[in-house]
Amino acid sequence: MALACDTLTPGPEPGALPFGERIVREGRARAYLGATASLQIADGIALGDHLVDEIAIGDAADAGALLRTVRRRIGREGDAAAARALATLRLVGDPATALPAARILVP
Repeated sequence: MALACDTLTPGPEPGALPFGERIVREGRARAYLGATASLQIADGIALGDHLVDEIAIGDAADAGALLRTVRRRIGREGDAAAARALATLRLVGDPATALPAARILVP
């Protein structure tokens, strides 16, 4: 997961894959949740709070379920900042990737 700007926008080289897509294609991750555009820090923090809370609750077994759960929660709570951040995110790869299989990748 990356709550940083533009991790799913194409690189500067012609035909370059976005960072998030590249690590999935290279087999370094089964799924990647990243931003397709610029992200305001406060919006990213708001979304991060929801993601961490839902991971801690533990009801979402996989990446796709986590994203659906967070979408519902943000809609229910009317959190505009988190909704703006969520609108920039895309899940690349397998949405059925189990959350316990997630790993931290430092480029």
